[in-house]
Amino acid sequence: MILAFFLGGIGLAYAGRVGLGVVLFIVEIICAFIAFLVIPAFIAFIIWIVALVLTYKTIKENNALWVQHLTK
Repeated sequence: MILAFFLGGIGLAYAGRVGLGVVLFIVEIICAFIAFLVIPAFIAFIIWIVALVLTYKTIKENNALWVQHLTK
């Protein structure tokens, strides 16, 4: 989660959803370069929030799979 907080999308890639994580990271970078406009800054903020939520859900799913695997 810490990685996702500082680099939106990269935490998601680290958690196993590489394609989606990289896409979200690239869109955030593009929006950051044109952040002088209000709309891209808002879009980057929304994508950052979505990346955090998806990272949390993916990590939670991965942890559940590990618990299931280790208890068998």
